[in-house]
Amino acid sequence: MCEAKAKASPDLLLYPMLKARNGFEVRLRCHVLGLKYDTVAKRVTGVHYVDLLTGQEYEQPADVVMLGASR
Repeated sequence: MCEAKAKASPDLLLYPMLKARNGFEVRLRCHVLGLKYDTVAKRVTGVHYVDLLTGQEYEQPADVVMLGASR
């Protein structure tokens, strides 16, 4: 992390704004299987994913979808 906070990073710039939004939720330890895409509106409308802890699959509709990955 930059001591002067001069570098952009999601934890400094994006997450504080999203956390203030009603309904925002981060889902960790999940693997995205596919995105629901509305071809008419040309936008993603949800996510099909599996919870890696339980093995349960879910389909989550959403107004905003943000994907992140790390190793």
